[in-house]
Amino acid sequence: MISILQKAWINDFGVRVRRIRNGTGLSQAQFSDKYSLGGQDSVTRLERGVATGMSLCFTTGLTHVAISLGISLVWLFTGEGEMRPDPDSRDAISEDDLRLLNVMKAAKGVTITIPYNQEATS
Repeated sequence: MISILQKAWINDFGVRVRRIRNGTGLSQAQFSDKYSLGGQDSVTRLERGVATGMSLCFTTGLTHVAISLGISLVWLFTGEGEMRPDPDSRDAISEDDLRLLNVMKAAKGVTITIPYNQEATS
């Protein structure tokens, strides 16, 4: 059973994912295909707030989307801070984002590779 707090988080997360997708100008199907997110239905369900769980593949895929578009992972997963802390740079990952990646890795045993041109910023 999903709690009210979890439902609110899923709804808010879906709104942020929709905002990212709309910023790319892609349809849900195109967005899913381009970033290997498991099909339009996965994106649709998440954006509508009806996804009660996300696969590890989907979460990792969204993490790669955010990194490639210069979007803060902290903003994506929590809604805190700026969507794009440094809009002029897509080549930097903040220390907060790196900490979040480490938490995700520890919690899920996930290996998330950072593209070679990405460097941590403080």
